[in-house]
Amino acid sequence: MYYAGIYMLAAHQKQAAKKDTADEALLVAENIGFTIRGKTILSDVSLKLHAREIITLIGPNGAGKTSLIRILLGLSHATSGSVKRLHDLRIGYVPQKIHVPDVMPLRVIDFLKVSGNCDPGACQKMLHEVECEYLLNSPMQSISGGEMQRVLLARALLKKPQLLVLDEPASGMDIIGQQSLYETIKNIRNKHGCGILMVSHDLHLVMAATDRVICLNIHICCTGHPDDVSEHPEYLKLFGDAIEGLALYSHHHDHEHDLQGNIVVSEHCNSCEHNSR
Repeated sequence: MYYAGIYMLAAHQKQAAKKDTADEALLVAENIGFTIRGKTILSDVSLKLHAREIITLIGPNGAGKTSLIRILLGLSHATSGSVKRLHDLRIGYVPQKIHVPDVMPLRVIDFLKVSGNCDPGACQKMLHEVECEYLLNSPMQSISGGEMQRVLLARALLKKPQLLVLDEPASGMDIIGQQSLYETIKNIRNKHGCGILMVSHDLHLVMAATDRVICLNIHICCTGHPDDVSEHPEYLKLFGDAIEGLALYSHHHDHEHDLQGNIVVSEHCNSCEHNSR
């Protein structure tokens, strides 16, 4: 009876510790300030990001988004404030772009293997997850901008990140490519349970692909659920002209296209207005 009681207590404590770890924030930034040569880049910026949460950082050019990301990643040091990360936090980073010299004979699989000494099977599996398995043996110089972003995403996922940071992940893509990539990002969150922090300018799409928006312009102007932020006076003040006439892109067709342009059957219902004609 005595030992049974000890066993039950230990099991309860283990379960409670597991729950506390699950609820613990991956990253907490408090009152971040950043100044360069007397110019204030960031002022009193605080944020908290948990597992399975998608946060999107938006703001005009010069708002301090890149500086904040560098500070959160530990690549730059804040002038004031603090950043706390989960112990041994694994971070996957997807830059806006990379340049591969034309004279460098580098295939996609080589690029992925170099990033973490991963075996070809793991590389192929990750490319399949981001819907570009067909690129496995393609030269890096021959792939499109949209394909490059997916390869960079696969590279980051090979590190099995708890936190995934994406800097303008849909930069240079058309609206169909953007929508497809954001859907892939949501699927990654659901499958891997990682937290995701995105920087984006794609207001009309990214607002529908995120759990929480942070509108930054040196300081945090507003933050919250996308529906709430999109009606906030500070958001409208910054982006009113840019979003005039735009709406969240949510229309579906009775078919879709894969990354190679082939028509594939859509799984959604066929009740769209154009199908009733």
